[in-house]
Amino acid sequence: MIYKANPDPESNSDRPPEPPQQRAPQQQTPQRPPAQPPIKRKRRKRRRIALLIAVVLVGAVFLGGLSAVLSNVLLKKKEPALPPLERDPFVIQYGSEEIPVIEDVPENPYAAEAFKMTEGLMVYNSDTVTTYTGIDVSSHQDEIDWQAVKDAGIDFAILRAGYRGYTEGGLFLDNRFIYNINKCNELDIPVGIYFYSQAISVEEAREEAELVLKWIRGYDVDYPIVFDWEHVGDPEARTNDVPGDVITDCAIEFCSIIEANGYKPMIYFNQELAYKYYDLSRICYFDFWLAEPNEKAPTFYYDFQIFQYTHYGTVDGIAKEVDINLSFIDYTKEN
Repeated sequence: MIYKANPDPESNSDRPPEPPQQRAPQQQTPQRPPAQPPIKRKRRKRRRIALLIAVVLVGAVFLGGLSAVLSNVLLKKKEPALPPLERDPFVIQYGSEEIPVIEDVPENPYAAEAFKMTEGLMVYNSDTVTTYTGIDVSSHQDEIDWQAVKDAGIDFAILRAGYRGYTEGGLFLDNRFIYNINKCNELDIPVGIYFYSQAISVEEAREEAELVLKWIRGYDVDYPIVFDWEHVGDPEARTNDVPGDVITDCAIEFCSIIEANGYKPMIYFNQELAYKYYDLSRICYFDFWLAEPNEKAPTFYYDFQIFQYTHYGTVDGIAKEVDINLSFIDYTKEN
C-alpha cells in the first residue's frame, strides 16, 4: 500500500515524507473447536431449508384457498342471485305461449295428486267426489262383446253415431253404431253419443245436429250428445283454415239444437283447440269433455266434466285398444 502524506504548507523542505509507522501485529485469540463435526452442521442446515420451503408451500396453498373464498364472497356480494321469476296469475302457460285467463270460465277444481293409474284405469281418490269409468267407441273397435264390457265394470259408453268427411264434406253413419246402441240399451249400459264434425259453417253444424237426432230416435241416451270437431292434419282437408270464431259458432249451433230437443249437450276438445281456437267464454255454459290422453293428471286450467286420459286402454270384450274416460258426473241422475 502507498501512503501519501499531505505536505506541510509552511515548510519548504524537499525531504520525502517519512513512511508511516507500522503497527505491531495483533495477537490472534485462539478459536474454540467446533462443537460438532462439519457434516452434522450441513445436515441441520439442509433440514432447516427444507422446513422453510415446506412452510412457504403450505402458506401459499392456504393463502390461495383463502383468496378463492374471499373472491367468491366478494363476487356474491357484487352479483346477488336474482329472485325466481313469478308467473303472472292472469295468464296460462301453454308451451311457449302465454294465454290470457278468461275470468268468467270456471277453473279446474280437481286435485292433481288425487289422480292415480291403477291396473290400467285412472281413479280419483277423494272422499267427496265420485267418478265413473267409461269408454268411447266407433267402427275402429270392430265388433264388441258388450256383456264382457259390462262385466269388466265399465259404467258408461259414448258411441260415435257418425261423421262428416274432411275432403268433400259428406255425412256418414258409423257402420257399428246401430249394433252398439242396441246392445248397450239391451244390457242397460248408459249411453252417450258423439258426432265427429268437420263443419265449416253454422249451416253444416245444424245439419249434423239434426241428423244425430234422427239417428237416435227411439233409443235411450242418458249421457251427453257431443260435438267433436277436430283438426285432421291432412293438407287436403277442407277444415284447415277454419278460424276459431267459426268453430265456436258451429259448437253453439250444434249444442243449442241438442239442448232444445231435451238432451244434454257437450263439447269435446284438447288443450290446443280450447286455448287457441274456441272462445271459451261463449261456450262455458255447456259441459266439457277434455282430451289429455297421457295417463297423467290433467293440466287443463278450466273445469271439465269428462276426462279422456288414454287412447290405448284395454277392456275385456274389446279386441283393439280403446279410449277410456273418467266422468265426474253420473248423467243417469241428471235426467
